[in-house]
Amino acid sequence: MSSADDPNPYLDNPASELPLNFPKPSLSRKNPLYEYDPTIHAPEIEPIEHRIRYDFAKAGLTMKMSLLESYSPYNNDSSSEDPWANSGDLNPKPEALKNAEFSIQDRLEYEEHLFENWDDDSVIEKAPGYLAHRFREIRDSDNPEEGVQNERANRTYWYEQMPWSNLYALFTKDSSLGDLYPSSHRQYSDTGKPVDEAHNKHTNYFEGAILVDNNSDPEKVAEDFDVDPDHVYREEEFNYTHKGDALVRPDEYIEAFPAPVVIGHYANDSEYVLLPWTGGLTCQCHYKHEKPFRVMCKHEAMASMLAGEHGSEYLPLTEGIDVPDRVRRLYDPLAIDWTS
Repeated sequence: MSSADDPNPYLDNPASELPLNFPKPSLSRKNPLYEYDPTIHAPEIEPIEHRIRYDFAKAGLTMKMSLLESYSPYNNDSSSEDPWANSGDLNPKPEALKNAEFSIQDRLEYEEHLFENWDDDSVIEKAPGYLAHRFREIRDSDNPEEGVQNERANRTYWYEQMPWSNLYALFTKDSSLGDLYPSSHRQYSDTGKPVDEAHNKHTNYFEGAILVDNNSDPEKVAEDFDVDPDHVYREEEFNYTHKGDALVRPDEYIEAFPAPVVIGHYANDSEYVLLPWTGGLTCQCHYKHEKPFRVMCKHEAMASMLAGEHGSEYLPLTEGIDVPDRVRRLYDPLAIDWTS
């Protein structure tokens, strides 16, 4: 499915007229032009992250009855009781999480093969960017066997803690996704049309836009591309200094401006750019980037579920300009099947 197959009367300007100035790591790993160096580039979107977005999309929107009242990732771990264990039919565990937990275990088992054959060049090529880099470092170390054992333990711990340290915390009423659910209490109604409630100009929606550098005149750029100037933004508008150093600036992922982007507008009044990276999109928000073990933020979770409701890996645009498919693709379909 592509934007050409899904025309939207609210959008203007053909995607082909927009420059696509993103670095080679923004491409899919399957693309022959893809180049990624973990020593100089931002962290790669790992295969498990692509798969979890797909898992959330497959499940679609989670209703409010499945959200926890609260959850602390600091007071729970894989030895704790499942927070939905005794919830029954009144508060069922979200299907998105069930899908993700299956994929996490599946990926963990798959990587056993990588660790068992870690010194094989063909195996290293199949490994995610960071892990391939570590394998090469370990191969050149004084004690490679110990290095592999330590890396395997660290990797296993990351996967096993992933639901407890990150994903469960997204499904709470008092924060996270509860913050993005519409109505005066930021929660879904149990009646009506939840997709319509969740995805509209008054709650959560995605805008196709042009991002320019801070020295450019948005009005002039809008005139050059024959678009509404309301959909042209300076990069500095998304440099939220009050959110701390963890927030990603768009120019960390974009090599040259002007650049087409998707901007997420959310029910808690936040706005973030979703930036193309290693075959998918990454939200620039500080929560996602302040801890390297986090594979998803609430914005990516909501985006994944909304994309799923539209049956696509592409974000459904509500307003703005028509941007290239690569700028709308939330996850890479080629990355979710790691057996191929």
